[in-house]
Amino acid sequence: MTQITIAQLYPDQLGVTGDRGNVRALEVRLEAAGAEVSTHRVGPGDELPAGLDVLVVGNGPLSAMRGVHADLMGRGDGIRSFAEAGGALLAVGGGAELLSRGITTLDGESIEGVGSSTPRSCAPDSARSATSSSTRRSAG
Repeated sequence: MTQITIAQLYPDQLGVTGDRGNVRALEVRLEAAGAEVSTHRVGPGDELPAGLDVLVVGNGPLSAMRGVHADLMGRGDGIRSFAEAGGALLAVGGGAELLSRGITTLDGESIEGVGSSTPRSCAPDSARSATSSSTRRSAG
């Protein structure tokens, strides 16, 4: 049986918009496919589990993003190496922003990101095509 290890990074800080449900959906789908799943909640200062396959980083307010920022920057090299080696990242909202190159707040503050990913949509091709078409129509 295939063993899959999932870590939810900062679940108490960046887990405010149903992010536990994202983790649960991964668990259910992987178990249905015959995998044995081990899930770990990883907070600031905690080590990521050995043999990590999927890293999930959720959403949270700007205050939470600031609160985990120093810890996340300390993990930067490891997260970049994990992603470059083909590890799966699932990040939404603030988590996706922190894994990217960073963000600039409305008041002009820059918050550096890890630089391990470029956030992108996973919308089906048909949705992207419809959006592109409507954008071209409205631009003219």
